[in-house]
Amino acid sequence: MKAFLLGPSGTFFVVSAALLAQSGLNPAKLGAPPTDTWPTYNGDYSGRRYSTLSKIN
Repeated sequence: MKAFLLGPSGTFFVVSAALLAQSGLNPAKLGAPPTDTWPTYNGDYSGRRYSTLSKIN
């Protein structure tokens, strides 16, 4: 029974790890405030809700 349960969960873990490794997320960009977009609901990942944009649609 254990071998049956470890097979699917092991496969899920390996596939998830491979997909995360290919995501191309740059940790340096997470801390830098965006200058031309509003990427999240709060504006940036720190939640400041301040926009440096000069025009909003």
